[in-house]
Amino acid sequence: MINFERYADEGNEFLNTLAKNLGHNDNKAQVGILLRAVLHSIRDCITIPQSFHLIAELPMFLKALYVEQWRYSERPERIKKITDFTEKIESEQEKMGERLFNWNEPTIDLVKTVINSLKRYLQPGLMVHMAAELPIELKPLFTEHASAAKG
Repeated sequence: MINFERYADEGNEFLNTLAKNLGHNDNKAQVGILLRAVLHSIRDCITIPQSFHLIAELPMFLKALYVEQWRYSERPERIKKITDFTEKIESEQEKMGERLFNWNEPTIDLVKTVINSLKRYLQPGLMVHMAAELPIELKPLFTEHASAAKG
């Protein structure tokens, strides 16, 4: 039997932990928007085969966020700089109704925290393969702190 309550519990636990790691326990709605924006931005910047590898390792509650509103594209977006990536994330946040994200922290620091939180579910090899597809400026986001990934 499928236990959707378990997925919801796991998702809420992850979101609570992420909110704590970001230092924003009282802004879980914004944390959820940030998480979704980061997942969608990653998804749009890697190939379909890499997305499938990533999806295979994510727990069900993250798979759902990852594929939400996904449109097939033969080629991933070419993001060349960290600033382009953070601007894409901010744009994704705006699409979800978040216009007043006023945590007074650089977006890149928030993104690093989200990615590091995701690494607990991902094999280090996957992170290396994903990084190989990305421009040099983005590689450290996926390869730094590899010990945070499951081993």
